[in-house]
Amino acid sequence: MSLARYIITRIATAPLLVIILLTITFIVLRVLPGNPITVILGPKANPEFVKQLEHELGLDKPLWLQYIDFLVDAFTGHFGISYRWRIPVSELIWPRVAATVELTLYSSIIAIILALVIALLSAKFKIFDRLARFYTVATYAIPVFWLGLILQLIFGVYLKWFPTSGRIDPEVLIMHPLHPITGLLTIDALIEGNWPVFINALEHLILPSITLGFVISGVMSRTLRQAMMEALFSDYVRAARARGIPEKRILINYGLRNAIIPFIIIAGLQIALLLGGAVLTESTFGWPGLGTFLVESILARDYNAVQAAIVIYAFIVVIVNTVVDIIYSLIDPRVRY
Repeated sequence: MSLARYIITRIATAPLLVIILLTITFIVLRVLPGNPITVILGPKANPEFVKQLEHELGLDKPLWLQYIDFLVDAFTGHFGISYRWRIPVSELIWPRVAATVELTLYSSIIAIILALVIALLSAKFKIFDRLARFYTVATYAIPVFWLGLILQLIFGVYLKWFPTSGRIDPEVLIMHPLHPITGLLTIDALIEGNWPVFINALEHLILPSITLGFVISGVMSRTLRQAMMEALFSDYVRAARARGIPEKRILINYGLRNAIIPFIIIAGLQIALLLGGAVLTESTFGWPGLGTFLVESILARDYNAVQAAIVIYAFIVVIVNTVVDIIYSLIDPRVRY
């Protein structure tokens, strides 16, 4: 199969995967006990008010028609009105998506840097390799919310270096207004040269980013370390050493370059999960992201809000996986077959 055909095939199957995810979401929401009418009006509401609200929300339509409306809304970006807040869901969700994207961006940078440093040191120094193994196990064992609470306690409560919750201090935005461009506070502040907002937003990002970056770096570093070890003990590396090629060049050109292939897949999957909303971390730090929005919407039985969050999550996962597969095929031609 040619590269162009492989890429076209992956792109063509992406919408089908999204539809499957959306269909499962639609069915699960209708099967779960409880309904938004009871949440809004209470269990003892007047039957006439119940029927009126069902008509307003479109819940009196047949399920197949609700399903079609759901798919149309999903692919057109119109998520309807929030049952809980009675305003368009898009006004509620896009700021939350921007907050999660910003947190994911900085967490991913920290995780990738940690993974690269740990894998390189582990491959070069045998003593450090034992510490690297312990590190990868520790990241699996430590609960993310516990780590977040410990960082809050040390650096937020005792040392008072960083804020423990929220995305930015409201008074900073009042004193230094910021015009949204990308929705990412640090990026928008850099574009406008608004340094007070940039510094304050960055301070709020440090603790949750370190928490998430630490947790996902274990998976990344373990994958990268194992791939590098396999590459460095291969026959072509022995031949390179026999030719007198410097060890530093072997480590980078032979070990790291060949280990990058599986690392890209793991990193892409981890980033996709973070973009879907790191619920525990966002809840621990009071971060107004997609994860907390989804939990709040589920508890309120806000179908439109839940569906909107799942739609965005489905698109994120499918798009990231497709991009990772394409990059993988460009790096390693064998996957096209």
